[in-house]
Amino acid sequence: MKKISILILSILLSISAFAQTYSVLPIYQELQYYIQNLETEYKSQIIRLEVDITTGVSSSYRYLSADQTYTIVVLADREKIADIDLTIYKNVNNRWIKVAEDTETEKMAVLNFSPEKSDIYKFEITVQFLDNQQFGFYSLIIMR
Repeated sequence: MKKISILILSILLSISAFAQTYSVLPIYQELQYYIQNLETEYKSQIIRLEVDITTGVSSSYRYLSADQTYTIVVLADREKIADIDLTIYKNVNNRWIKVAEDTETEKMAVLNFSPEKSDIYKFEITVQFLDNQQFGFYSLIIMR
């Protein structure tokens, strides 16, 4: 019985350490601040908001309308990611062609984008990690 209790305790401690190491909470706390500012100061309508984990390069897809101008913001997990970049691609004859990019060395990437035509666009998020990190969370916000 003692061995089982020790085993259960060690499993619970492992799960607790795992949860703390892999917490998405910091990115959600930062998102709350940005959402409040974007909606009040810029009077923008958020049409997509996602949080995901990355090991280096991640992609997301969204239909964008040619009669709109969009602001796309990508926020990095400040505890794990040193730099985050954003590239937007359009599909031309089944090939993704780059149409815009933000490659500044920051923990946030921002692009204002007016599509030439209404279509599905690919958003590629590329990160550089802080020392000894192999993954991190990011958030993608698309506004109009």
